[in-house]
Amino acid sequence: MSVREILWPTRWKITASFLIAAVSVFLIYILNPYYRDALFSLDFSLRIVSVFASFAIVTAIYYPLACGVIFLFKSVRQKKKPKRKDMAIAILLVLVFNPLTFSLLYGISLYVNNNIINYPCGVEIFGFADNSPAQMSGMQTGEIIIQVDNRTIDTTESLTRVLAGKSPGESVAVKTNLNEYDIHLGENPETHRAVMGIITQNAYCRR
Repeated sequence: MSVREILWPTRWKITASFLIAAVSVFLIYILNPYYRDALFSLDFSLRIVSVFASFAIVTAIYYPLACGVIFLFKSVRQKKKPKRKDMAIAILLVLVFNPLTFSLLYGISLYVNNNIINYPCGVEIFGFADNSPAQMSGMQTGEIIIQVDNRTIDTTESLTRVLAGKSPGESVAVKTNLNEYDIHLGENPETHRAVMGIITQNAYCRR
């Protein structure tokens, strides 16, 4: 049996890859607050497109994993043992194309990119919450916050620390890479803490 035969589409392989993709997309968009906030900041039509595009991509990524799992499952049930080469291919597919391996590779690449190649140099805005004080002040997506009340902002954590010392309704002077704003902070209805109503991510600059 060749790699092509192991990867050849069947009903069970496609079904297994769909199930794996469904669970993965659920975990990404429902349980992860970062991606959930990003998703719900989009228009409804864009949310649907984003979810379906993510589902299609994840299905394609994990299809080899489904093929390896199905092959190993059938090998256990069959009386005749498969060739060692085929078993090795199936095991390799399972070891390489699985969430843990992807998470490890992603973590390594993220660390290298953020700490060796680049360095955090601000907080980028890529979305706004409903009734966002920052958006009402004229702030736009794509801008990078670099100062709040003359305090340097290099990461989302530093922005959170600054806002933790503020009260709802208080005004803050915010400087971005493009402009300066005077923002009257809103209130998070759940925590009653001061918020700017923005969805952010760390911005990185070349060393």
